[in-house]
Amino acid sequence: MLDSSSSPSNNEAASLNQPTQEDLVVEGFSPLIKKYVPSMISEFAEFLAQRAQVKVSQESPWVLSINLQDNLLHRLHSQLLPLLNNQINTLSLSLITSDLWKDPGKNIQLILQTQSQLKHTIDQIKPIITAVCRGTNSPESRMNNHHLQGLKHCRIDRLKQRFNKGIMDPISQISLQGQNLFKQIQLTPKDLNLKFGECVDYKEHLTVQVHRASEQIESTIQLIKGSELDLVQESWESDLGQIDMFISEIICAINLPTHLPKEGDHQTPSRLVHAPTIELARLSIPMVKLSKLFFAKLLKCGMNQRRFRSYSEMCLDQIGTVTQSIRFVAQELDTLISCLFCADLGHTDTATARRELIECTNSLKSRVESALLLVLLYYLPLVPDTKGFPVQSYYQNWFITWNTQFNLSIREFQVAVESFDNTTF
Repeated sequence: MLDSSSSPSNNEAASLNQPTQEDLVVEGFSPLIKKYVPSMISEFAEFLAQRAQVKVSQESPWVLSINLQDNLLHRLHSQLLPLLNNQINTLSLSLITSDLWKDPGKNIQLILQTQSQLKHTIDQIKPIITAVCRGTNSPESRMNNHHLQGLKHCRIDRLKQRFNKGIMDPISQISLQGQNLFKQIQLTPKDLNLKFGECVDYKEHLTVQVHRASEQIESTIQLIKGSELDLVQESWESDLGQIDMFISEIICAINLPTHLPKEGDHQTPSRLVHAPTIELARLSIPMVKLSKLFFAKLLKCGMNQRRFRSYSEMCLDQIGTVTQSIRFVAQELDTLISCLFCADLGHTDTATARRELIECTNSLKSRVESALLLVLLYYLPLVPDTKGFPVQSYYQNWFITWNTQFNLSIREFQVAVESFDNTTF
């Protein structure tokens, strides 16, 4: 706790050629403005990293590493990150208050104290992230990472990026704004301080950055606490929205337009003209909807609403397969729609159109079934059964039924493609 009685007044400081309290505040923001440099490793981080990599035995060389790093992450999300969020909000409230311009000295002690606490908290977080990243970044863990449990690279890499960019950047912006604010206070005549204090621009900027920092901190906490499936699904919502858009696009393409095109309208055609391609588009709707249904079933409203163990036995490549599957499916659906329009316009001959549509649907089937296999092997066994209701059996039967319908929709579409002919258009 800083004692105001031990600090000289601004007049005394000026006469003694010592820094004023405003000078101390300005200087206190400097280390917070600097970005976090990943290569900076403190002695504490080195110590933790060395301990994390000690081999307990030949049979279980990573036991100590996993336990130690898991404890560090627990401290990070349960103590340090919430503390960091509180300190950021305390600092911002001290800078936003209207009394700051009228009587800067009233809040200086709180600002100086919060600066010191904020820097101390960041200095505790940095070596933890460094130690965890080093502990999971060895060549052995990159080649064989089944054993890393909740410390797999998909989580740790995102943690490092989210702290360095997501959290430290708004902290830097808040500190820069605070530093400039106190420089302005020092330069502004006392009789104009009240006028400048009514300016809301800097308050709005601070509020935006504080909100951004708080969101990123909460997101980082959830990143640490969440399950592996949560990480896999982070970007799925937007991809599902894109698949919805493709469904609407296909439906619009096979229906009559609701309005006549205006003269001189040269927009890309939004509906199909010829009966064979319209029929293909109609037959594509079930497989597109079933593709979406598969991923929707895995989200929070489906299988992932049930809390289960936070990690699976999958390796990094397998996790990547499930994570990226929905994006690849969306790309295949986009290609499918493009192929239909090209065939309808006569831009591709019959043989090419058939080949491209078959290849596209085979690729779509492969992407979805690869994800399905990994879900059945690794995620479904983690779902806890509810008393009186066999949850795993329910989902297993659901996926079997879904897979049957999905394969039927693919086959029906491909049979129609094999007889497709656009030479008569």
